Amino acid sequence: MVAGMAIGFYFCWQESLVCLIVSPILIVGNALEMKMSSGLTEENNEGQKDANLLCGDSIVNYRTVQSFGNTDLVVKKYKEFLQAGYTRAKRTHIAVGCAFGFS
Repeated sequence: MVAGMAIGFYFCWQESLVCLIVSPILIVGNALEMKMSSGLTEENNEGQKDANLLCGDSIVNYRTVQSFGNTDLVVKKYKEFLQAGYTRAKRTHIAVGCAFGFS
């Protein structure tokens, strides 16, 4: 980065000065984006863990679920577990996209 700035100052010092002034803004935007992206996976894991547990239990106990006619209930519960994580992930992805656009 230092070599690029030196070459930039040699050829066009005005443009390099603008890049030097804007660099802290870009660094803050990238740091914000990385922080939001790292928190994204932690939020989704809990809902997916519950959904996978429900799915595994219903597959293992397929005959019981089928005999009581609870397939619709299991599917509905599965969607509910995934929906909470989906809405949180959607909000977080929009924020990460804005941070990326800012940087």
